[in-house]
Amino acid sequence: MRDWRITNTDFFQKFKEAINNKYKTLHILIEDDTVYIRGTLFLDSADGRELDHYSIEIQIPHNFPKGLPIVREIGGRLPKITDRHFNPVDETACLFLPDERYKYYPEGSTIVDFIEGPVRSFFYWQADYDLNKGKSSFGERGHADKGIIEFYTEEIGISDKAVIIKLLDYLTKKKVKGHWNCYCGSGKQLRYCHFDKLKDLRKKISRDDALKSLERIKSTKM
Repeated sequence: MRDWRITNTDFFQKFKEAINNKYKTLHILIEDDTVYIRGTLFLDSADGRELDHYSIEIQIPHNFPKGLPIVREIGGRLPKITDRHFNPVDETACLFLPDERYKYYPEGSTIVDFIEGPVRSFFYWQADYDLNKGKSSFGERGHADKGIIEFYTEEIGISDKAVIIKLLDYLTKKKVKGHWNCYCGSGKQLRYCHFDKLKDLRKKISRDDALKSLERIKSTKM
């Protein structure tokens, strides 16, 4: 796969200009044919004072902007554990569930939108967590499989795991048909029940992301 910076040089130029114009302490580097943004992200309090700062790395995927950038805290300040919303295997930050990308990093967003939105929010949560000694005043998504259940419960108003599994199964299909039984368990056909909601979610959530979530919650006991 050819890297995005090579296949779209104009887009890469605008990407560099956006970072350079917005941030004086974040810098673009290219290592092993991969684009990184590294440096210090400063967080301000409501009255404009510096609240905290973190050394961060943002790895840009080769299929950017389709693929999600990968974020790491590289200063060694934060424990890379699930309770702090990190993946302990590769120490990457869990900014949001991939299924809910449309909320936090929708199609057409810029790299600055990404940093000012989910990245900055993630590190504000970390600063608040430490300030309040492990009791963040911000809301947070549950970890791993619990987070998947929470997200889809919010979307459809049903928390039953079997219902969410069936919904995810429908989201992974190439096509869905109105005569299928509705995922909600009503016994009605989709066309007479929650077909519109299913079609809406299929527009927002990729089949790949739905499949990963489906495989994850099917393999665990909750």
